[in-house]
Amino acid sequence: MTKLNFPLVVKPSDRSAGRGVKKVNNIDELKQAFKEAKRFTNNGIVLVEEVLDGKQFSVETISYSSKHQIVAITEEFFREGVNEGDYLETQHLIPARIDEISKEMIQTEIFKILDAFDIRFGACHIEIKLDGDKINIIEIASRMGGWRNTMVRDAYDTDYNKLLLDSSLKKNIFLENQTAKFNSIAKFIYTKNDYEVYKNIKANYNSLITDDFVNANDSTNFSYASNLLDSKGFYYIKIPLEQDPNTLLKD
Repeated sequence: MTKLNFPLVVKPSDRSAGRGVKKVNNIDELKQAFKEAKRFTNNGIVLVEEVLDGKQFSVETISYSSKHQIVAITEEFFREGVNEGDYLETQHLIPARIDEISKEMIQTEIFKILDAFDIRFGACHIEIKLDGDKINIIEIASRMGGWRNTMVRDAYDTDYNKLLLDSSLKKNIFLENQTAKFNSIAKFIYTKNDYEVYKNIKANYNSLITDDFVNANDSTNFSYASNLLDSKGFYYIKIPLEQDPNTLLKD
């Protein structure tokens, strides 16, 4: 019998938005999380994985005729504190704040992954953890990541939807000098505090908000959120590269 080395991560094999994902620390938590994750699956398969070290990023790619290009690397932020084991994404930043060596290392590994899965056309969304000079692959989805089309537009002035359409139509794609023009932030609203932050940014930095889809008001009853679909909305912020994004990433 295989010995389980806790903590572990339990998640559905065929779901997105963090549904059914949970870190567990013992066998009882594992059994409960397994049941919950299976409830979300279509194929009935639940994955149990080791907890990976490092900072989490996602990589957006576009492929044409088995030739791959990186559209953007996203720096991802997660809920902290007592509920950090739910791995709930709270905000995203494009471009990710990583050095050129790390970018080259990521590109090399990502292209290997795309070839291994025989990705020939279209977009891919790949979640990774960067731990020093080591890259751990979390998962790959043969689709564009959520919110990325708007973030890529704001950061690079690149139309990710058009790239996807051109790839589907088998048009040659070449991203020359994909250099960020702005920082793009996507923020999600789960709690009353998140909503208050949104109102503050709306009141004081409204010109920086490029799009907002918020289904909350002062009388909204906020409850526990376990995945992205539980959010009360989201909004995008576009700021100059010279401005420290931490001023708007901090709550």
